[in-house]
Amino acid sequence: MASAPSRGARIKPAADVRADYTRRIDELINAMAKAFQEIVQAAEVRDEISDARAEYQIEVEAANVAQQCEGLLRLISELKVACIAQDVSGMRQDAQQVTATLQNEIKAINRLLDGVGDQTRALLGDLEQHFYHCQSMLPVDDSAHPDDAAEPQS
Repeated sequence: MASAPSRGARIKPAADVRADYTRRIDELINAMAKAFQEIVQAAEVRDEISDARAEYQIEVEAANVAQQCEGLLRLISELKVACIAQDVSGMRQDAQQVTATLQNEIKAINRLLDGVGDQTRALLGDLEQHFYHCQSMLPVDDSAHPDDAAEPQS
């Protein structure tokens, strides 16, 4: 005889539950939109022979829209029950854990950015020193400028 699963094994984390509900809502809304699009396409007036087939297709798609709406209402009902009966302290702990994780990531990223800024300042200082050192080593010759090169006379 199999033993009943433990309480922790049955309960999904709040993030998984939210993702599941979001996925289900998206699927229902997309199915409703597709069925409505099919209704609009079938409603196009053509000739009398295709009208009977189009009417039947409209009825089928309208039934699909109604079915998707019922599914959406069931999902809303599930969400209401989940909000009422859900372990609020567990959800709060999940939210606090996610917040703490994100805060730690923010601190790590800020430390990395501070390190990059320090390295950039140091490299710019070295580059500036090298520039002034190289500039001071160049001979100063005011008589020959590249722009003042003599043009050959014909």
